[in-house]
Order: sequence, then C-alpha cells, then structure tokens
Amino acid sequence: MSIVPAVRNVTSLFLGPVGDPPVPPIGGERPTIEAAVRDDAGNTFVTGTFTAARTKVGGVDLLKSPASRADLFVALLDRSGAALWVVNFGSLRSPVKPVARAIAIDGAGTVFVAGSYDGGSFDDLNLPAADEESGFVLRLGMLGGVDWTAPVMQGRLVVGDMALDAAAKALFLSGAAGGGTRAQRPASQSAEGVVARLDSASGSVQWLRRIPGAGGNPRGQAIVLDGDSRHLYLAGDISTAAMLPPTVQSNRDGRFILRLDYDGSDVDAIEGPISGR
Repeated sequence: MSIVPAVRNVTSLFLGPVGDPPVPPIGGERPTIEAAVRDDAGNTFVTGTFTAARTKVGGVDLLKSPASRADLFVALLDRSGAALWVVNFGSLRSPVKPVARAIAIDGAGTVFVAGSYDGGSFDDLNLPAADEESGFVLRLGMLGGVDWTAPVMQGRLVVGDMALDAAAKALFLSGAAGGGTRAQRPASQSAEGVVARLDSASGSVQWLRRIPGAGGNPRGQAIVLDGDSRHLYLAGDISTAAMLPPTVQSNRDGRFILRLDYDGSDVDAIEGPISGR
C-alpha cells in the first residue's frame, strides 16, 4: 500500500455517497474534520470531532458520549464517501473535549491519530484527567479496534504534527509545551517547542526534546521524514527570538526549519530564506 501525503486542517469533506445530496447530521451540526490521509486504493482515513448529540459520518449514525463536550471520531471512507468503518470516543463521566491534529497509516492499514484533550479524563481511551490540553497518540487496527493509547508527556502539550516511518517503527510528534496553569505560566513558556519519538508498536516514548522559542504556533508546525538518511525535519514559527538556541536559525518572517537525527541528537539549522509571502 503506497501512501499519499496527509491533508491537514480540512475544513469540509463530503461524507455521503457520491450522487446523493448531503444528509444533514441529526442534531443540526456537522462533524469537524481535522486531518485525512488516502491510500492507493482511493480510500480515505479521516479524523475529527463532533459536539452534537448525534451526527453522521459516511452515512453512519454516531452518538456522542453523554458527558463529553465533544467526541473524537476516526473513519475509513471508500471512494464514494461511504464509511467502511467508523468509531468514536468520549467520556461517560467527564466533560472532556478532544481535538484531532494529525493522522497517519502504514501499509498494513494500521491507523495512528495524534491530538490533544482537556476537561477531565478521556475515559474511552483510558487517558487521565487533564485541566489543560494534553497530548496523546491513538493506534487503531485495520478494522478500527484500539491497539493502544499513549499520553505523550506530563503537563500541557498542544500537538502540532505527526509523521510515521513504518519501517523504522518510529512515530514522530511535534507540539508546544508549558508548565503550570494558565494563571501561573509565564507567557514565554508557551514558546517552548516539543519533538518526541514514540515506538509505533507499543506507544512508548523513546525520547522527547524541548526547543525554547520554537513553539509559537504549534498548529503551523510540519514534520517531514527522510527515511534514507534517518533525518527528521521540523518547520514552524518562533515566538521569542531571544529564546532560540544557536542551532535554530529563523528568517525575518519568524519561520524556521531544523533537522534532527532519528535518535533525537544533532539539531542542525537549515539556512536560507523561508517566506510565506
């Protein structure tokens, strides 16, 4: 199975069979699609959230968990937009609110979803209570069954992006971290970027690096892997130039690219202009 690049921050996606008019979800609110990836058979894996009591994804009715402010869903859609399978996760006890950030698949149809949640314990995924956004990774089998769920770190983590090297059994995650509560945390702490490597087979965190100044816009981060040289490339925005380590060089627009080895060492700046203009 060959994989095409993931589509991130999708704002709309037709979720019904081709040729039929879209069916409004029960409850009057459409699900939010946050990330999608397609396989070479033309099937699309999507993930996102919904806040209505009931909604439809690919023609399948989903019921939100009673206590959740939102449920996370993951679905496999065929070429027509109909669901081959769809699952959703929430909480029976806590007003948890998850957010999906990225999705990846391997050649066996295994699905990885990265995101954040807050508002209590994410019971369906056995994740502990979180008062602020906490990062997690979810692995599903080819039919949507949960293989494992894993928190990425203790404390606040807003997930930015994720990339998978299935041959190396390596799952890389980026984001922005900060300690303490919103009231206690200095504004500068929100600028701390995070890059982590997880074992894709077990979900265990193999290493985690913090990069001061490189977490200004976690949603604007992007990870690209070079499996041949075993390098990870991270692009993003800085928030406080004075905090950047010497190895991280930014351009005048406040953007940067840096390179790490797969083992997390040897952070190198990629020099040259980076412009969104």
